[in-house]
Amino acid sequence: FRGLYLVDIEGNTFRNISRNNSLKNNSVLSIGFDKENDIWLGLDNGISHIEINSPYSIFSDNTGVLGSVYSVSFTDNGYLLGSNHGVFNYKDKKLEVIPNSQGQVWDIQKIDNQFVIGHNDGTFVYDGNQLIKKNQVSGGWKILKSDLDRKIYQANYSGIVMYNIPTDYSDYQIVQNLTKPIKNIVQIKPLEIWAVDNYRSLYRIKFKPDFKLDKIENITQKNKIENDFEVKLFQFKSEILFFIDTTWY
Repeated sequence: FRGLYLVDIEGNTFRNISRNNSLKNNSVLSIGFDKENDIWLGLDNGISHIEINSPYSIFSDNTGVLGSVYSVSFTDNGYLLGSNHGVFNYKDKKLEVIPNSQGQVWDIQKIDNQFVIGHNDGTFVYDGNQLIKKNQVSGGWKILKSDLDRKIYQANYSGIVMYNIPTDYSDYQIVQNLTKPIKNIVQIKPLEIWAVDNYRSLYRIKFKPDFKLDKIENITQKNKIENDFEVKLFQFKSEILFFIDTTWY
């Protein structure tokens, strides 16, 4: 009643597929293989198909402890996951919540030797041992380390903040005249970033050499795009891609 075990005899390792990750029922009554050597299980409550030859693995938490995942970052021996329930460490096939991280987590990025976490209650850093709150910048949707400007930009509930490099995240500068919830930012030129509002509009933000604000342009409004709700913003190599309404730009 513990699901299915996949045993690697040569490597002396095993995987357990059960209700704790993806199986709908732990009582396996029969096992079969198809032409692609995938596994079919007859359970006492249905049938399951397991793609053991797939290059991808899916982790499902049927207990509800993890919640909805918004960000994932690699660690040396596993993953850090940010969800609406907090920050979780996943290693050795075990899921553990990091103490004092409970709440809505939007973004986890590894910068230098620590993980920077955008949280509903502020900005935190995690060094692998402890979680430390660094400032009150709440709702950090996206943090971006800029090698072009030697700055770290963070989009959040009330706009964008900038940190100098190196930084301990306790000292920051607010981008003026942009008191909007900014959900995403990208950069391909020095002294210029692109940003999207959580609700609507696409912005190009330009800075002076001293990083004082030069100007903010509403690009969708400037191009007379009326349906600019929930603009999607991506960086691919040296280009910025926009998905607005039903069109790519």
